[in-house]
Amino acid sequence: MPSSSPFHITVASLGCSRGDRRLFSDVSFDLGTGAALHLEGANGSGKTTLLRTIAGMTQADSGEINWCGQPIREAGDEYRQQVVYVGHLNGLQPELNLLENLRYAVGLSGYDTNPDRLASTIEQLGLTSRAHLPTKLLSQGQKRRAALCRLGVGSQALWLLDEPLTALDKESIKVLLAMFNQHLANGGLIIYTSHQTLDLAGNVTRLRLGA
Repeated sequence: MPSSSPFHITVASLGCSRGDRRLFSDVSFDLGTGAALHLEGANGSGKTTLLRTIAGMTQADSGEINWCGQPIREAGDEYRQQVVYVGHLNGLQPELNLLENLRYAVGLSGYDTNPDRLASTIEQLGLTSRAHLPTKLLSQGQKRRAALCRLGVGSQALWLLDEPLTALDKESIKVLLAMFNQHLANGGLIIYTSHQTLDLAGNVTRLRLGA
């Protein structure tokens, strides 16, 4: 659960390229506590690159990203500990089971492993009976839910999600949307890509790349 302190991310005049091709220029937005941003655009418009840049995984060509008034390159670990990124690929170690994957992810984020929280999140996403299996044995939908368990085991304020509903059935989507809305109600922020419209409560804005 995010801290009670207000959070705020500002992206100003951001530009990114892939090789010699410019993906986007002059992308700007301002997102505050309890708000969500839906990134839209055709395939190849730079949605994933923008998410990875905000996560600090990719360097922008131009512009600035500020977290609570401080450039993220200066905030360093203080910023990274507030971010959880779930990419289009699930990022699971196939030989490790779900519990081992989550403990590893929590450790990288700088949080202590809370066994009760791990068990609760796994149960919420319907994976208790699969928690001790190597993730390579899970179905595609189960792997996606396994990756999304990372949202519930830390206390990061900023969730960056690339097509989070991929391979999920209707019941799993319902559970996930409840997690999203609870995160926003707790003062968290969500930036996501999706070809579907998510039924999120509160302040949701849209940004189309390549328009």
